[in-house]
Amino acid sequence: MIIHMSKLYKLDIIFSTTFALVIIIGALVFTFYYYTGSGVEDYIMLFCAIPMATGALTPIIISHRHLTQVHLDKNGCVAYSFLRKKLCMVDFRKPVYYSFFYFFSKIPHAPQVEFIAVSNERFAIPDKSTRKKGFYGAYDQRKIIIFLYEEKVSELLNIEKWEQI
Repeated sequence: MIIHMSKLYKLDIIFSTTFALVIIIGALVFTFYYYTGSGVEDYIMLFCAIPMATGALTPIIISHRHLTQVHLDKNGCVAYSFLRKKLCMVDFRKPVYYSFFYFFSKIPHAPQVEFIAVSNERFAIPDKSTRKKGFYGAYDQRKIIIFLYEEKVSELLNIEKWEQI
């Protein structure tokens, strides 16, 4: 089973990419339409569009750390980055440490999202008052794998044999 963490950021990715493309394409159309051949001032719109497009991609740049994929089966799980670089592997045949935590959306009345963090090494989790800010944003991706905890996922995990943190 493959769990795409990027689905939590789907709207951010679509909006940011579309907005950046509109900025670049608009600048190109403007530049070619009003091209006079008189020098650098013909390209000023392109020079302005590049930092604006980069700014439009800021939500993706900020959340790139969370755009992971987790390949999960009965023997373990492997986390990959957005660019398909292997980040971490947890073997379920060895001792496994886990912890549940919730992430609350800033959108009113949005449901809370439940995550599970698993590792073959002990790890520290901040107390409940700072969990969502401190842990989800700063965990060590080389040692810990975080993914959504759903009913389909729970069937593949043998939590009874693991140690909860």
